[in-house]
Amino acid sequence: MYMDNRDLRIGIIGQLFYDEVLNQSVPRQLQLLDDFFPGLLVQEIPAEPGRKKTNAQYSDADRMILAARYKSGYYTGSSTRVIQILGRLIGTAKGSVEKERRTAGMIQDRAAGDLCTRPDLMQALRDSWSVRFYEMSEETLDRFVDIFSDYINGCVAKWKGMSADERDQELFPFREEVFLDLMNALIFEWNQGFTDSLANAFTWLILGALLRNEVSRLIYVYNTDFEPRREHPIHEGMEAYYEGDDLDKRFPGIEWYCDRCGAHLNEQAGFDDFCHIWKCTACGFRNTIEVEEIYDSDEDYQAGRPTDKNMLYRALRERADQLEAAGQGPGEEEPVPETGEESGL
Repeated sequence: MYMDNRDLRIGIIGQLFYDEVLNQSVPRQLQLLDDFFPGLLVQEIPAEPGRKKTNAQYSDADRMILAARYKSGYYTGSSTRVIQILGRLIGTAKGSVEKERRTAGMIQDRAAGDLCTRPDLMQALRDSWSVRFYEMSEETLDRFVDIFSDYINGCVAKWKGMSADERDQELFPFREEVFLDLMNALIFEWNQGFTDSLANAFTWLILGALLRNEVSRLIYVYNTDFEPRREHPIHEGMEAYYEGDDLDKRFPGIEWYCDRCGAHLNEQAGFDDFCHIWKCTACGFRNTIEVEEIYDSDEDYQAGRPTDKNMLYRALRERADQLEAAGQGPGEEEPVPETGEESGL
């Protein structure tokens, strides 16, 4: 078995969560998947008549693993195909990574599609984790924060320290933009520090570990708290332009000011608009760094009319295309915010 404890995989997360946080035995792979994603990947079937155990099977039509319960959990049995699929989804066995890769990919595609088109399913998954977090003792919750802060930072540090070629050679590689977007969503919720936001962060963590690059579809559909995004339509007859070349920033050309004391945040040491929330170094106020907080003028700010995000993003895309056509590109790599004090939070 090959597992780097800084890899984003369900097997590692399950080991940390059950063994080190809850001080419990880690469920077997099939049961672990259903514990983490109730009803999403595993469908219960009755045991075969006259037999105490029924081997799990894979349904090509439903793209689900079908399994019967035995004692306290689902029973995998001797189904070689299911074992190989589990190895791919859990991300634990190097030898099984090529076997049933396509089948596991089909399961990931179906699961992502279900979560995208059914907000009730997405919210049920998130709520199941919220309930579990509220049931934790204060001591257990503190242990969770300590252990997973180290784990998340380790995953980010490993990713930052690898070249593009090394990332591509990973057993379960992430596309660069997917990893960045996932970590931005996850860390934004994590750094708020509330029980609900920790549940949101952990849900993003396990979704990213399970769905890999398919998680980009969820990032497009949902806000960080798993509420469906509601995009504002582009106003007809209006245009937006951007002429700068600092497209390595999240919001190039935008000047940020503290909502409490008015300090210019862009000039503060370490400021990074990828942080989502920035603690003003002048007064300590936590400012939200999001597109919804961008206004075209002071008049629009006073009236509560944020800029049209679609126009803003369109202008940035058009400028990026212009720079690429001219042989100039944005920075090689977008920064990833970190948990803890180093992110300025």
